[in-house]
Amino acid sequence: MDPSSFNRYLSLYGLVIRKRDFGEGNSFVSIIDRENGLLEIVSYGSGMEKSTRREALLVTGLISGVCYRKHPEALPVLREALRERSFDGITSNYNSLSYVFFIFEILSIMLREDEKFALFNLLLETMVRINDAGNPENYCIYFIIKFLNSEGLLPGFKTPDDYMIFKADLEKSGFILGNGSIRLIKDISAASNLNFIEDKKISTSVTINLLNFISLMIKMNYDREIKSISMINTDRIRQ
Repeated sequence: MDPSSFNRYLSLYGLVIRKRDFGEGNSFVSIIDRENGLLEIVSYGSGMEKSTRREALLVTGLISGVCYRKHPEALPVLREALRERSFDGITSNYNSLSYVFFIFEILSIMLREDEKFALFNLLLETMVRINDAGNPENYCIYFIIKFLNSEGLLPGFKTPDDYMIFKADLEKSGFILGNGSIRLIKDISAASNLNFIEDKKISTSVTINLLNFISLMIKMNYDREIKSISMINTDRIRQ
């Protein structure tokens, strides 16, 4: 960062995806911000306050606020925070919450800090849809396939030749990407918005195959295990 362009104050508008407490009422907070992508900030004393700042820093919440950073390498320190929206339909439903945590974990692994996240609006709309309409497995898969595409981790899937080598590489790892999964990836890649997936019937076998495929892609490209997949109860997936 050019020191002459450094701004000590940082405006926030984003989703809280992780919170780790330390000391007496202090927290490290991970946020997906509309303008700055993945941000790691620190909040001092908010866990001890009966204030809007404490209420704002709930995981899954959409917040706005202001941070202060002493120098370019320092963690931004939260000064003000306001909860813009809570997602009670997600936090009160374990099944929905498990899929949202799956999305959040993948984003925390793949996104680079302080780099604008082009799919922020899609992420926020995905949260709204899961909160209001349920059906978390459909919206989760749609969002992550779009994200993997945007990061260049998926082949074109337009013709069999586009993905035969990719599929063969997966099979060397002992994983078979099913034909139903391939068709759904192709359809999602061509879709223009979430309405495509809203009422689509996805079989349990395809959903499980795609969740495992997504986890394998993270393992192959980032050498990280997706821990939150263990939260997902596949017995509750819609038939």
